[in-house]
Amino acid sequence: MFIGREKELAELENLYQQNRFQLFVLYGRRRVGKTTLLLEFCKDKETVFYSAEQSNEKMNLDKFSNLVFQHYGETMLEPFSSWENALLYLHNKQTEKPLVLVFDEFPYLAAINPALLSILQHLIDHTLQYGKLFLVLCGSYMGFMEKEVLGAKSPLFGRRTAQLHMKPFDYRTSVKFLEGFSKEEQLTLYGAFGGTAMYLQQISAQKSLKENIQNIFLKPTGYLYEEPLLLLRQEVQEPGVYCAIIEAIAGGASKSNEIATKTGEAPAKCLKYIKTLRELGILEKETPFGEKDSSRKTLYRISDFMFRFWYRYVSSNRTLLEMDAQEVVWERKIAGDLSTYMGLVFEQVCRDYLLHQCSCTVRKQATENKR
Repeated sequence: MFIGREKELAELENLYQQNRFQLFVLYGRRRVGKTTLLLEFCKDKETVFYSAEQSNEKMNLDKFSNLVFQHYGETMLEPFSSWENALLYLHNKQTEKPLVLVFDEFPYLAAINPALLSILQHLIDHTLQYGKLFLVLCGSYMGFMEKEVLGAKSPLFGRRTAQLHMKPFDYRTSVKFLEGFSKEEQLTLYGAFGGTAMYLQQISAQKSLKENIQNIFLKPTGYLYEEPLLLLRQEVQEPGVYCAIIEAIAGGASKSNEIATKTGEAPAKCLKYIKTLRELGILEKETPFGEKDSSRKTLYRISDFMFRFWYRYVSSNRTLLEMDAQEVVWERKIAGDLSTYMGLVFEQVCRDYLLHQCSCTVRKQATENKR
């Protein structure tokens, strides 16, 4: 069942109805639901949906060619020799009506062929902008998507027609995954799993709050037992240092000098890694009002609730958990501490609610003024 993202779907539909070339850039954390959104959008449309692979260019081109020829019912053509030929073929095929062309995990293709971005620029400037391809570049590596695709130094700068940084759900949408639980349980589950769609889908309404946390977080076979480590290994080159920084913050270090002292890393190095973690949506910073952005009073905290819960209760207890002592960890480490842990979660939910109410009020006033 497709939940949420009504606004995002509406924006995509609006672009599609313009019946002209579009370059839509979609990016965001893994598991956040980018592919699900695109599949929902493409349901009733002519589409070629290619998920790039960490292979070489020939293998990706061959698989993409097979997908395209299957779409058009072609059986006697040789695979495309280049991405330029492939895109020109599609452009010429779609002179009458739009085709949604999705490159999921686009950074894989660009890493294999660094010239691909320049090739796209040339094609858009001289050919594609006059056609009806609805081109979607989708990626989970946010640093790459923001700098190499959307950045001012990117060959594609100024060519996109729209973009979306897809973020986890807020509490108001997340509770739609949590029917069957009490209000208090819904808030607690949100505090543990966060607003990432894939994580929320792991929760079973047939099990209690305790059973869900034990089965998904605390068992070595659980879906989230190693998830933060797996995500960091996919996104960064030195996951060990990043893990140390997150663990230091989870343990109470909130200022850059405290984090550096606790991890044993140089302050400048810590700040560099913290910046990356902020780009990934794992950390956030708070600077006191009136202070400079670089103020020593700046505080850092874990913004992603799943990471926060994992580093607070799973990371430091893995020895016990490997010995199947889930009940001990729950009773001695989690149950009595949950109310303290949930304080920050409740504050965030309240802030989100107030911002939503303010937004609704502004929209209502704007509508009334138009009348």
